[in-house]
Amino acid sequence: MQAFWGELVHLPLNTIEVSHQLLFETLAFSFREQVSPYDATFVVLARKLECDLITADGVLWRKIQGTCPWVKLL
Repeated sequence: MQAFWGELVHLPLNTIEVSHQLLFETLAFSFREQVSPYDATFVVLARKLECDLITADGVLWRKIQGTCPWVKLL
């Protein structure tokens, strides 16, 4: 476990500061699109970061394909 953690903390990961605005947008999206807050977090972050979200979650993709063109099905 220590070896795994040692490798994990050295990965070049970007972090995002969670703001009240981001939480509000995520929850609003979740309710509006009828998706889980977990899924909504990734969709909203991808929009904010202006990047595509690639997902293998067909259920999620079918729910939002018409409103979120930045979400692509793997």
